[in-house]
Amino acid sequence: MPGSPAGFPPRLPLTEGQAGIWYGQRLDASKLAYSYAEFLDIGGPLDPELLREAVRRTFAEAEALSVSFGEDADGPWQRVGAVPDHPVPLVDLTDQADPWEAAREWMRARVHSPLDPVAGEVRRTAVLRLSPQRHLWFWQLHHIVSDGVGSLLLVRRAAEVHGALAAGRAPTATPFGPLAALVEEDRRYRASAGFREDRRYWLGVFEDLDRVPGFSDESLPPTGVALRETWYADPALQELLAAFTRTHGVKWPRAVIAAFAAYTGLVTGASDAVLGLPVSNRHTDAAATTPGMVSNIVPLRVACSPADSFLDLLARVCAKIDETRAHRRYRFEDIRRDLRTRRGTARVFGPTANVMSLGTELSFDGCPARLGNLAPGPIEDFMLGVYATPEDLTLTLDANPGLYDAAELAGHRTRFDAFLRQVLARADRPLGEFGVLGDEERHALLRVRPRRPEAVGGPPTLVAAFEERARRGPAATAVTCGAAALSYGELNARANRLARLLLRHGCGPGRLVAVRLPPSVDLVVALLAVLKAGAAYLPVDPEYPRERVESLLADAKPSLLLGTTAHATPPPSLPGPAVLATDAADTLGVLAALPPDDLRPEELGRPLTRDDAAYVIHTSGSTGRPKGVVVPHGNVLDLFSASRELFDLRADDVWSMAHSFSFDFSVWELWGPLLHGGRLVLVPPATRRAPERFLRLLVDEAVTVLSHTPSAFHQLLQAYADDPRLGRRLALRYVVFGGEALDFRRLAQWYALHPGDEPVLVNMYGITETTVHASHLALDRSRTTGRAGSLIGRSLPGLALYVLDERLRPVPPGVTGEIHVAGAQLARGYLNLPGLTATRFVADPFGPPGSRMYRSGDLARRTAEGLLQYEGRADDQVKVRGFRIELGEIEAELRACPTVAACRVVVRKDAVGDSVLAAYVVPTDPADPDTAGLRRRLARRLPSHMVPATVTAIDRIPLTSNGKLDRRALPDPVVTGGRDDTTATPTERIVLDAFRTALGVADLSVRDDFFELGGDSFKAVRVARAVGRGTEVLDVFQHPTPKGLALRVQELHDTGGRRLLRPLTTGADDTTEQTPTLVCVPYGGGTAAAYHRLAAELAPGIATWSAALPGHDPTHADEPLLGLDETADLVATEILDALDGPFAVYGHCAGSALAVAVAQRVERQGRRPAAVFLGGALPSTAPVPELERARDWPADSLYAHMKSLGGFDGVLEETDLRTVLEVLRHDMTQGLRFQIEAEEDRHRPLDAPLVVVIGDEDAATRGYAHAYTDWKRYATHVELAEIPGGGHYFVTHRPRELAAIISDRLGAPRRPGGPDEDN
Repeated sequence: MPGSPAGFPPRLPLTEGQAGIWYGQRLDASKLAYSYAEFLDIGGPLDPELLREAVRRTFAEAEALSVSFGEDADGPWQRVGAVPDHPVPLVDLTDQADPWEAAREWMRARVHSPLDPVAGEVRRTAVLRLSPQRHLWFWQLHHIVSDGVGSLLLVRRAAEVHGALAAGRAPTATPFGPLAALVEEDRRYRASAGFREDRRYWLGVFEDLDRVPGFSDESLPPTGVALRETWYADPALQELLAAFTRTHGVKWPRAVIAAFAAYTGLVTGASDAVLGLPVSNRHTDAAATTPGMVSNIVPLRVACSPADSFLDLLARVCAKIDETRAHRRYRFEDIRRDLRTRRGTARVFGPTANVMSLGTELSFDGCPARLGNLAPGPIEDFMLGVYATPEDLTLTLDANPGLYDAAELAGHRTRFDAFLRQVLARADRPLGEFGVLGDEERHALLRVRPRRPEAVGGPPTLVAAFEERARRGPAATAVTCGAAALSYGELNARANRLARLLLRHGCGPGRLVAVRLPPSVDLVVALLAVLKAGAAYLPVDPEYPRERVESLLADAKPSLLLGTTAHATPPPSLPGPAVLATDAADTLGVLAALPPDDLRPEELGRPLTRDDAAYVIHTSGSTGRPKGVVVPHGNVLDLFSASRELFDLRADDVWSMAHSFSFDFSVWELWGPLLHGGRLVLVPPATRRAPERFLRLLVDEAVTVLSHTPSAFHQLLQAYADDPRLGRRLALRYVVFGGEALDFRRLAQWYALHPGDEPVLVNMYGITETTVHASHLALDRSRTTGRAGSLIGRSLPGLALYVLDERLRPVPPGVTGEIHVAGAQLARGYLNLPGLTATRFVADPFGPPGSRMYRSGDLARRTAEGLLQYEGRADDQVKVRGFRIELGEIEAELRACPTVAACRVVVRKDAVGDSVLAAYVVPTDPADPDTAGLRRRLARRLPSHMVPATVTAIDRIPLTSNGKLDRRALPDPVVTGGRDDTTATPTERIVLDAFRTALGVADLSVRDDFFELGGDSFKAVRVARAVGRGTEVLDVFQHPTPKGLALRVQELHDTGGRRLLRPLTTGADDTTEQTPTLVCVPYGGGTAAAYHRLAAELAPGIATWSAALPGHDPTHADEPLLGLDETADLVATEILDALDGPFAVYGHCAGSALAVAVAQRVERQGRRPAAVFLGGALPSTAPVPELERARDWPADSLYAHMKSLGGFDGVLEETDLRTVLEVLRHDMTQGLRFQIEAEEDRHRPLDAPLVVVIGDEDAATRGYAHAYTDWKRYATHVELAEIPGGGHYFVTHRPRELAAIISDRLGAPRRPGGPDEDN
């Protein structure tokens, strides 16, 4: 720490606890979260002036309260003595009508006024006079200077000083130690062997824990003043707790902590509860006597099995509390950093339990004082506080207002109070017998929403309901598609004729008819005719690829395939069903001769019922095999019966059908108008894919009911924004969202463009297995300003949406569980898959005997107002190197290989302790298990993070007795290379040793490939560092064998240096003058190796070079980082010297500014790039404040932000991670400075076209559809290219799609092969 200026007290560094608060407060925009406030309520004839003087003297004695803070290049610092005065105002409230309420209001106002340590504001105190017999001493302290125990030290000292002054004596010498002693104790501990031992202990605690459960799945830094719920233990609870402690010989705080652990386990359904346990850490001389920030929160991990009794759990809690005692100085911020590389930014602990006895009575010269807490300080998530005084037992719940609301807090208060009484009274009973829900609340959560009874004798089938509509209004238009139109009478007659023809082909009740027709009035005729014949329809979209059509027909085995002459023929590889082309001349002739009247029951052989199947729609799953869902007539009727209670569905409505009829959303779109006398408008595929054309169709056809996925609606909304005059002519009454999660915040643009009350926007959650829709939520503009997430509302009438934990118990509001759908609308099950049907359609334990519920696999939580919020999927996902991966997707790719009979993919530790994917396959030919070939196949089909590190051949998949995978019986993967080559050179032996260490492989030859043996980019860092001699990570990628890397090391030695531009494509130095070259600039914090997958996709049509920027390789962290101008000069010079043919420049994210700067320089020298590609980047709209933010962004927060975008997808050593984060910060600030300079002194626009490449799921480039045009201040021509489904790092995760964009723009030949290539 640099010395202080002359005349100023010396600076001190911050303790680690203070540093965590210093950086944490920057994330709190309110600046309120890191202050806490308390008061003493003093009764009796007190002299307020004497109290003020005692407080003044006490605060002056505490050095921590006389500290100012600052930060420079060496980090934050504190200086003692910069603020000598401690004002203690007197606030006289004796003239108020209700002095106590006035005092509370006064204190509340101070609690909501921030303290700023940078400005020297770390404390606020006052004496409030309510009457001559009652005074309050209020104080508010920033947590960076004190904690709860520090406050007690201050209170006790103030009482001593007050007593001395009241007696006319001089107070004794201060007992407070100097702040420097606390700082020095912290420094000594962190340099000690004890610190390292504590680190090992805490890493061991979390060794096998993948997730820390909490009442909220979200994690947010502390913000604002915590929400609070306070209550007092009644005499019955106090006696119950006292009796329990006497009987079982345990301290009461431990009993309460154990009860809260049990409550947390039962509420979350987790097998382990991890509570936060606040600890004082005042066991040293300095800590015991010095007010300051010393406290810590340590994790308390306890197994919570429902089969265990409360006494069993209590014993474990007591043992764990004792076990942690020796390791409590190790700060939770350190634990979080240690675990970050394993679990990203996941929480270290869930709810916190702060349970303590406040000891003896406090007194000021005989006047009794009672301590009260107003604000607890920073609350990351949720905290139970239980505080015992001689007078009473106070319980509080405090919660982060960014995660919880007051209603949720009140619910937890009610539940925990009741639960605590239960376990204390029946401590020997299994925990699973205790419910955390009251009877009334449980009943409300498991209720089927009532539905109005239907009229007796209503139509039992879709056919009967439609025919009734056709009889009421035969002349009304039923369906239109372009110029084609049919009235209800015409549609009914044509469907009747076709139904009779279908019967002639044997398609009656119980049969399945495949329909392969494009969107047209003929499609509607065909679907209705299939139902009239008594059969069910199987939609086969004409746009499906051949393989999908083969799969559907093979799975469903329909009796007949209806199509046109263009779409009727089944794939030649299948025997296929019989075929009927509806537009063939002979078919039309036969149809014309058939009767047009409604079919009679005897023609079908039996009457149709509501339980007859209406359709079979296939859904995809992690098995890789589509599943056919069988849905009966009655389900669709029930869907619209429920909907009529929530929608005003009218005969003058016009419904668009904008989805493929193979998507179950089409069932809603098709039958909505036909069951209510409305008009159906079929939207051609070309129109629905062109938002501006679709908007025109909606206006021209006067559509009143639009059903859309959120993604498609956002595109339509953009077309509206581009042509608002057209958009304002819409006649919509309803817009119904479904099919995917809806982000309400993205609807703000709609409400800005469309301020009226119509149309009503409705969000509906649903599943094919529960007949399209299962929930309903009507929206308004107020929903656009709430927290992120997708509210899906309440169940439809006739349905129940249970939210259950893993043990099928309802979870309380605010807690995430799996959605189970019960009631009407449940499908029959899966076609020809009885086992899967039994697994997903299970007995409803809360309904009448014989009832079922559907396990959706979707996660949700219920809000305090009773609405469900969708929280994602609960599939078998794992997290490896920061990526959530569905193992079933990898297994489906393996099963698709003809040489694989069976397979499983698991996560396990490799030989060096890294978590990796390991595949196990049963080969069809055990004599020739080409596992290396299988891994290469997967590498061509899957993103790099989904490619298993190993593929191991086994003779069978081991199973446990209940049929599940027996993971313990899987053999350790054996990774071997060739035999050690005794002729290896000394340099090759160095590389061989580095490979062995990084891979954990004993046998290697100089020709073994690092990546084929399970190496990845993070192991490559270790190899480069181990080899040394100037080796970079990129060298390992370019020379992945020991022999090749050794030659590279020798080359570096012989040439004495390296250039910045490095070829990533083999033979790039030998390309012809006609071969285009792509010059890549690394993204922020990245290395030249980031583009190796893109280079492989571009080869051989495009040669790829990448800039290896000084200081960007973590193995060469000592290299100085260069400024943007200097770097651009060097890269441009090398381009001009080395490249004679056509070239383009690519920059990603923070590298975009450098890419533009390089292009500017080469153009000034007369060389025009063929294009400048900028990936995942938009110009800043406010570069000056963003520059300030980038400079001050705490490393932890910066890491979390980049992690949320998909970065840091592997395990970096702590030192490497810090290096990369600082390089990232450097690149960000350099890019922002470039933009600021460009605004101040506009550069000449580039002549080269600037192509902005954006992933449409990139959270960093929201609003890109218009914002990309901001690049026009840098180039004359700017165009946009999109990667559907692409996140921020599509350059590494979606290289094939990016390569296609670049190749097409540069006119280069594409890389041969594709998803079906086997070589």
